[in-house]
Amino acid sequence: RGQWNLKDGKMVVESDRDCASFTGHYYMKDAVIRTLLTPTEGSHHALVFRAKGTQRYYLVGFAGKGKVSLHLKDFGTTCLKTEAYEWELGQTYSFEVELRGEQITFSINGKRILTYSDSTWGHGMLGFALAEPGACTFEKVEVRT
Repeated sequence: RGQWNLKDGKMVVESDRDCASFTGHYYMKDAVIRTLLTPTEGSHHALVFRAKGTQRYYLVGFAGKGKVSLHLKDFGTTCLKTEAYEWELGQTYSFEVELRGEQITFSINGKRILTYSDSTWGHGMLGFALAEPGACTFEKVEVRT
């Protein structure tokens, strides 16, 4: 779903509904995943990790005005944790998720925003998602295992 394109070395997504794109090794466990993200429309822009397919993964990122959330997708979506974070459309943010065993740590622009422990998905691919209609740009994806 959604329209995913490469423009000037950046992945650009526009969608009139929720959408996700996946890449990487299906059996990736512990890792640090970084990307630059620029939300341009909408209110839900996220980094996907430990994805086992289109209906089973974690996603973390902007989740409405003034919020960041970690969600678990398992043929339905469960919010695991939400923290306050003021963000703006058109601004570029550095997202980083560190995965060590069951521990999930999410940082924006080098500042730790949330940590959570969960064992539902122990490995999987990475990707990007919009949980609602919107548009976003992703660039400079880096994965360290």
